[in-house]
Amino acid sequence: MQTLKGLKNSTSIVVDISEMLAESLDRTPSFSGHIPYSKYHLLFWCVESLHAVPDIKIDKKRTIGTIALSLQQSYLRILADMVHGQGYGVEEQDAFFTLGWPLVFRYFSEKQRSEFVSAVDLTGIQPDLSDYSFSLAIRTHFRLLLCLYGDQNIKEGGWTKEIEEQLAGFVVEYGFPNGATLGIFCHIHEKGLNLWSLFTESLNQFDPTDRSELIDQLLELNIPLVSLMELEHYLVIPADKARLLKAIQRRKIKEDEISWVPEIEKGIQLSLVQKSYSLANSLIEFGKKRANPVHKDLWQMLEFRSMLHQIHDNDNESIEDRVQRITDLPIPDFSNRSQADPRNSYQRKAERAKRFFTALLFFEQDPEKAYMWLDQLCKEFLNSLYRLNRLSAKMKILDQHDASSDEYLNVVNDWLEERKNILGEKFSEFESLISLIALSKGNDPVAFHLVWSKVPEVYRIKIEIVEASCESMKKYGLLKEAFDLINRARSHYGDRAEEVQKLDEIARNIGKKIALDKNIHPSFLVQNEGLTVAKTRAVWNEMRRFDQEAQAQIFHNRYEQNQALQTFLLDQVLTVCNELLLRAQNLKRIITGNQRLQIENLINDWFVSLSRSQFLLIGWTVSEGDRSGKSETGKDLGISDIRLFDSNGIPSLLCEAFLQENYSSRVIEKHIHKLAGYNSQGVGIIFVLVYCLSDDFNMLCDKYVAVLNGLTYNGFDTKKTKNKIDEISPVRCANVRIRVFKEVLCMNANPISICHVLIDFS
Repeated sequence: MQTLKGLKNSTSIVVDISEMLAESLDRTPSFSGHIPYSKYHLLFWCVESLHAVPDIKIDKKRTIGTIALSLQQSYLRILADMVHGQGYGVEEQDAFFTLGWPLVFRYFSEKQRSEFVSAVDLTGIQPDLSDYSFSLAIRTHFRLLLCLYGDQNIKEGGWTKEIEEQLAGFVVEYGFPNGATLGIFCHIHEKGLNLWSLFTESLNQFDPTDRSELIDQLLELNIPLVSLMELEHYLVIPADKARLLKAIQRRKIKEDEISWVPEIEKGIQLSLVQKSYSLANSLIEFGKKRANPVHKDLWQMLEFRSMLHQIHDNDNESIEDRVQRITDLPIPDFSNRSQADPRNSYQRKAERAKRFFTALLFFEQDPEKAYMWLDQLCKEFLNSLYRLNRLSAKMKILDQHDASSDEYLNVVNDWLEERKNILGEKFSEFESLISLIALSKGNDPVAFHLVWSKVPEVYRIKIEIVEASCESMKKYGLLKEAFDLINRARSHYGDRAEEVQKLDEIARNIGKKIALDKNIHPSFLVQNEGLTVAKTRAVWNEMRRFDQEAQAQIFHNRYEQNQALQTFLLDQVLTVCNELLLRAQNLKRIITGNQRLQIENLINDWFVSLSRSQFLLIGWTVSEGDRSGKSETGKDLGISDIRLFDSNGIPSLLCEAFLQENYSSRVIEKHIHKLAGYNSQGVGIIFVLVYCLSDDFNMLCDKYVAVLNGLTYNGFDTKKTKNKIDEISPVRCANVRIRVFKEVLCMNANPISICHVLIDFS
């Protein structure tokens, strides 16, 4: 596939292949008894490849729409086969759900989307949940709808409501059927995947009114107790949780409701989290009576943990008394069955549990002692709970010692490195919160970007996480992103006064605490004590209406009149570049393998974010990917990487940025030839940012300048004097990591200054 992408006319080849595969898929008969995975994988790859092709080259709606239709029809046939008893075992194949269904869905017609979402209704089969194959078909489609529901593009496309309605209908009709043993959330189907928990997390994204109505229906259906407890556990909105807790406390354990030992164990664990100790103890007694004696140790262990929880949470006793009670608590007499790993024996688990709860008691008053206990536990046993609480204790210690921002960042970066081998890709709620709080106290936009990308959407509506993330967004000039986050969260809380009031407070805090950057203070505003607030505001507003050159002279008094704007812009760009270099290790740490485009795009993202923060106060704006001119071929509009506009909306600067791994004259020439095509508005200053990854940075710089000297740039005046390139690097030494070269060319007889900024990321 990679070889195919590198061929000439690769797009037309992909189109031909996709058409051939789509025709072949259309000919696949019903009841064929298997899923054509090879054709599926190739067709989804074709869709992704063609989606990335510029619109001008192909008719995407027609070309990809044809593939999408074949995939839609194939899926409908597969689902109908499953309903008729031709069990494909799709639900067992995780690969089926990791295919690019959300992207394909976007290329369906409105009619095809409707048919796809309501695919089960189209089979025309009477529901029969006692039929395993039918239950599996419903479960398969339910899981696929969850995949679609979680996609941001589909949400923005306006199809969320229809998918929500179908999901809710499945839950009510097929989730917990009265008298049936094969509902779609039955443990018989699970095999390691808890579909109910996946849905309950997604339920947080439902419209508040729809979510409330579905909760009403589930309570009316009297769904199984443990499922009700899971629902309370995964929901985020406090009012929903409180309502469900009341319902849980009113429930009594039915003899025929729970029979599976893991289900009873899950109920006990959830009861302890919810601090419903009487329910936990009832479930333990229920398990002892119903389960096989072989599980005796399990019930003893759960009973022991329940006692630890109750001692820990008894605020009527002093910490010292509770520590002593935990110390005195005898470990149960577990059976002596051998374990493959002695550390997993119930005896050792109970010993560690006593020390863990002791550490938690020290957390507030003596975090250093808590950290010591947790650190010792981490050394003995690989457990994410121990490690996350150790991280939290470390943060508490830093808070008490008024630590520097670098100390917080070091702890977070160490954690990010450590977690690679012990935790999944996405962060838990607890991990998200403590990491974001730490990052809000430091200054590392790359680390924030990394952590934020791993925070699941469901937790992004929690007030504490919104507050912590907005602190960082405010710091890095991501004000639009911060307000968008607040508004999304607000939409989920409906008319809950307390939560909405807190979100409004966070929004006001962002608006009034935008820090002034020390490099762009108009000094007379802060030094002249004779200016009133009203006069200062009037002067400031007047300054914001000045042209670019006048503003540049005001913002720093060392700029000479005829070079003010260029020098001012160069200083700001170099400030941002130096900030990026401080984070070079983080940039390299989160990029693995040969991912050239990801490296380039990631650096661009943070260059834009830092630049926005740099120019925020004076009202200048930074944009990226703006279509504003011709490409180097002259056939279509070119896309400059970064553009800067002054407070009057007039372009001040455009930037072209690219990665230079070792040395490639072809790559250099390609990007240089784009410059004139981008500059249809005649901007007088162009910056070329070159992100260098080379064993010999200075040699690469010399070769780069040599290429420029031998090049006639496309689109610039051909009748020009010999191109003179001067080095204007602010620092010149053997180990310098930024070098700047300047040249002046003409475009339509107007001089254009081009500054080449080479940055050593090696």
